[in-house]
Amino acid sequence: MKRRVLIAFGVFVLFISGCSIQFSQPQNAWQVKAVSAFQNYQKYYLEGRVILAESERRKAISQAKQSAKLETLARVYIADCAIQAAVLNASDCALYLQVKPLVNAPELEAYYHFLSGSLSASEVDKLPSQYHGFAKKWQSGKTTKLDELVLAISPLESQLVSASIAKEMLTLKTLRAIIQTTADYGYKLASIRWMTYLSDRTPDADESAQLLKKIEILTKDS
Repeated sequence: MKRRVLIAFGVFVLFISGCSIQFSQPQNAWQVKAVSAFQNYQKYYLEGRVILAESERRKAISQAKQSAKLETLARVYIADCAIQAAVLNASDCALYLQVKPLVNAPELEAYYHFLSGSLSASEVDKLPSQYHGFAKKWQSGKTTKLDELVLAISPLESQLVSASIAKEMLTLKTLRAIIQTTADYGYKLASIRWMTYLSDRTPDADESAQLLKKIEILTKDS
């Protein structure tokens, strides 16, 4: 029977079979625990439950450090960088860069280049498959149908990462759709960050004011 544990950004995937990025020995308990903790971190962080999120993040890192093989730790670090991108936080991916010279993982390097805006055409196919259509279009410099490609990306977390890369080229309609979807998922922090961005982008003063009012309400303690 196939087992699957998935981090939705696509860079941190643990399958017994049939995955695009595999760990060498996915049956290891510490590896499974690292993935599970990171899944929890991802969910809590996007929801804005920062205390719980940080606790799970520390667990994921601690479990990943159980092995002298640093590929799992590198995946934790680059996936953490992707989470920051998903909520429009700038990140230099410093932790990933510290371990990068010690691992041989071209797919992670391609993903780092994707996040940092330096992806080459030869690296596109090294990305998780959900990014291929968007990455090829973006890397080519052509922006036609870019909105459609972003909104077609699944899961949502991968969509948010791609949207963050192309945010200045996306239409207001697409930004509103992203906000609606994050709201449907209960991803409060992601909703707030994308509403903040839309409030700056929209030329409609009333829309901007409504967005800022929603943000004010969502960020109040009571």
